[in-house]
Parts: sequence; structure tokens; C-alpha cells
Amino acid sequence: MNTIITQLNDAVKNALRNIADALSVQFDDTPISDFIEMPKDKNHGDFATTAPLKLAKLFKKAPRDIAALLCDRIKSDASLAKILKKIEIAGPGFINFSLLDSTVHDILQSILHQGQNYSRNSSLLGQKILLEFVSANPTGPLNAVSARAAAVGDVLASLLHRCAADVHREFYVNDFGNQVNLLGKSLKARCLQLLNHSADIPAEGYHGEYLIDMAKDLILKYGHATTDKSEDFFADYAIATNVAHQKRDLTNYRVAFDEWFSEKTIHQNNLLEQNISALKKSNHLYEKEEKLWFRSTDFGDELDRVVVRDNGIPTYFMADIAYHQNKYERGYTRLIDIWGPDHHGYIPRLSGAIQALGHPKESFTVLIVQQVNLVKDGVPVKMSKRAGKFVLMDDVISEVGTDAARFFFVMRSTDSPLDFDLELAKKQTADNPCFYVQYAHARIHSIYDKAREQCIDISNLNPSDANLALLTDPTELELIKKMGQFPSIIELCGKLLEIHHLPYYLYDLASLFHLYFNLGKEQPHLRIIGENTELTKSRLALISALKNIIQDGLALLGVSAPTSM
Repeated sequence: MNTIITQLNDAVKNALRNIADALSVQFDDTPISDFIEMPKDKNHGDFATTAPLKLAKLFKKAPRDIAALLCDRIKSDASLAKILKKIEIAGPGFINFSLLDSTVHDILQSILHQGQNYSRNSSLLGQKILLEFVSANPTGPLNAVSARAAAVGDVLASLLHRCAADVHREFYVNDFGNQVNLLGKSLKARCLQLLNHSADIPAEGYHGEYLIDMAKDLILKYGHATTDKSEDFFADYAIATNVAHQKRDLTNYRVAFDEWFSEKTIHQNNLLEQNISALKKSNHLYEKEEKLWFRSTDFGDELDRVVVRDNGIPTYFMADIAYHQNKYERGYTRLIDIWGPDHHGYIPRLSGAIQALGHPKESFTVLIVQQVNLVKDGVPVKMSKRAGKFVLMDDVISEVGTDAARFFFVMRSTDSPLDFDLELAKKQTADNPCFYVQYAHARIHSIYDKAREQCIDISNLNPSDANLALLTDPTELELIKKMGQFPSIIELCGKLLEIHHLPYYLYDLASLFHLYFNLGKEQPHLRIIGENTELTKSRLALISALKNIIQDGLALLGVSAPTSM
């Protein structure tokens, strides 16, 4: 399908250039990358262009007049005549294109021939991307927002890789600074309390019950000698334990990182001092009130920001600057960070620092993953006692399963809050979008089982040898066209960094298949396995291609593709 879109796009561009020359109009198509779109209403054709509407002012003609000129030139293109059945002007100046059935059959043949490579594209070839996501503080368990960020980051990495990018998945461990000290004090206080000593957790410390479990483990190992341990000991133990639990939970969630990068290494290697020196040399820092400030207002920020406090201690912002500079020094040309809610205001200052260090503004992107509202029986889920403040990621996965959790967390655009219906995620019905898509895959395997029952040898069936011209029903053709959109969806997700298009696509694709299957129940001539052997082979080829796309799409989402349900 991508090839057809490119062919149509080029044809429209060339025709518009010819029209512009004939009208003595200066026409620059550079700002317009795509002239072709897919109408939502299938009655408007398979593809459409709104170019006549957009160019009416430039060409000084009515949109329908431009459309007529455009149609005349496109219809004279012999290569398009081989793929298009109809070109027509509609409405105030739209042009709709409809494909020949043979073109649709060629799409299916391409899907069958390319197999798992069908969705691969080279749109991001040459990009070396560091994708940092989750990066939750190692001061406690992962929460529901972390679960959403983990699913988003993991799926995005897979999609970017499918677009030929070199992608590195990274988790930044904030194992340095005051929060670590507070964690150590909090754990020590828990140990002292369990040993009947008077001790208070700091007001700004960590009160979650998970620290009680750690304290019990320490007392079991060291007994009363636990009280002799330093706060650094407790901090190191708590960080190591929490990180181990985060790794365990993420592994169970099917999320793997190429690297867990320790903030300590930034400080141990004097990277903050090196970057402060670099920013001073470029005149992006100044002193005021005994503090060192970064001129972030030069880059669109509301205020300049402190990078070194009046006590000489660098801020967290300075550590973030050094960390991101380190990413570039490791050879990555594009940085993508996935952050939690309420961090929009932090973007301009960090983006400004990256530019101040000599990197292009467009090389750094931040995606904000908004809040997750867990709902059960129509009522918001209460916070977890174990976590102290948040619903745990592990609790969500235990409640609904990894498949549903991952699917639901990526269904909505990341910049929108997500209402996660726990009861819906557990339903084994068509109301549950994850189940609905998985059931399409399982249903195809049930058709294979029926074929075997009727002595059709699936193992020796070569789908590419089927007579695809026998697939003429409108439902079959629509299903193939939808399948043909798969590469475009992958490319769109990678280009826009918007992964929610993929689960929506898979749901729509599954809907078309379930419709097709159910029509066969009512209309015998549409049954996939029928009396006509050749037609049966053609339809088995169709659903084999469909199975591969659904399986591939679910794999990109990190969701299983069951063969029975």
C-alpha cells in the first residue's frame, strides 16, 4: 500500500507542477509532503486528495476547476491506469481514487510474499536514538503511571526499530542526592522501631510499608547489630533492593532495558564540573546571589535556572544536563525522554541547556505520559498501603494480566489522562479491545482446525499459489485494503511518536475480520471453508496473511497472540 500511496502522491505533485507552469504560477511543493490521504468513509474511495482546495488561492481558480485540470492529467498517466478503477471529483473540490480489484489482490500477494518483513520500512534509517523511559526513583515500588510509561516506552522502541532506527532503551537510576539520604534514614528508623527503639521517619522521608519488609529482612540477617549500621549502609541496601524489585516487575511486564544508568557515575566522573565549565565558556552561565544560573530565558524558558546553589552543591537540573550531554557523547544523535505528569515546565530549561551545549533543538524530544486513573465497578481505586501513596504496577498486572495491561496502557494518546477500567480489562468479551484482537487471531486458528477436520492439509498449503482473483466480495476486498495499511501505520507511529495508532488499527482490522467471519455464518457463499476448493484455498491465503499481521502487531505491543481462547 505504501508503494501505491507514493505513486499517487508523485503523480499529483507532477500534475500540479504542470498545471502551475501552464498558469505561470510559482508553485513550491516542498512544504507539502503528502497530498494523498485515506478517507474515513469508504464511499469516498480508497484514497483522496484535497490539493485543489488548498491551492485555490495560489492558482487563482475555483477548487473544482483545479480538480478538473488535475484529473485530466492524472488520467493520462498510463502507470496509474494499471492500478486505478475510478478517479472522480467530489464535493467542493476533492478528488477520490478507487483501486482496481487486481490492485487489491496484488496488495495481498505482497503481504503473503513478504511475511514478517511486510511492515518494515527505512523511514528512520541512520538515526541513532537513546530512548529513556520509566526512570522511576529507586526509593520505592513502581506505580501505575510507571506501568503506563513502561508500556509506552517499550512499544515505541519496537516501532522505531521497525522503522530501521538504532534504538537504545535506558533506565536512569537516581541513586544520588538528598532523596537517597532520606531513604536511608527512613529504613533505619523502621529497623529501630521493629527493635523497640524510639525512632521517627523524617517528615519528608518514605512511609510506605514496603520499607517494613526490608527492615525485617535486615534484622533477620544482622539481628540487633542492625542498629550499628550507618545511614549510607541503609541507603545502599534500600536502593539495591528497590532496583532489583523494579527489574523483576519490569521483566514480568515484558519490558527489558539495554542499560540501567546510575546517576552516581555522573558525579564520580566529574561530569557536572565538565559541563559547568563548558557552559561558562559559552557565556550561558552567570553568578547572582552567590548562586550560578543558567540563561534558560535565552531559549524560551520563563525564568533563568539555578545550576549551583549558594552552598556550592549542584542542583538536580545540573545533573540532568550532564546526563543528557553524556548521551550525546556516547554517540546518540537523537534523544527521546518519556516523563510523567506535571513535567511540562521542565522541558524548556533542559532543551535550552542541550542547545547551549551545541546540539540541535530537534534532536531532543520529551513525551509526557499523563496520569492513570484506575477504576473498578465505576469507583476510583484507593491507594495502596504497601506503596504509601500510589497503586502499584504489580497490583495492576496481577489484577488484569500483562496482555490487557500493556494493551490498555497504550490505547490512548500519551498526552491524555487514562481512565483504566479494571473490570473491562478482565472481560472475555468483545467489549474488551485486547480480547477482541486476540480472539481474531485465535479464531483464525480455529478455522485451520476445521480445515484439517475436512482433510485440507494446512501444512502443505502455499498461500502464495492461491488464485487471489477469486476474492471478489466487497468485505474481502475491504479487509485486504485494511491489511495493506499496516506499513503506513507503523511508519506513522514512528514518525509522530504516537503509538496509540497501532492498537486502534488492530482493533479495526479485527472488527472487519469478525464481520467477514459472521457474514459467512449467514451467507454460505461467504464461508471461508466451502465446497469450492479453489475459493477455499484463496480465503485460507487471505486469513493466513491476516493472521501474520495481527500476530506481528500484537508482538510490537508486547501482547501475546493465543491460538485458542
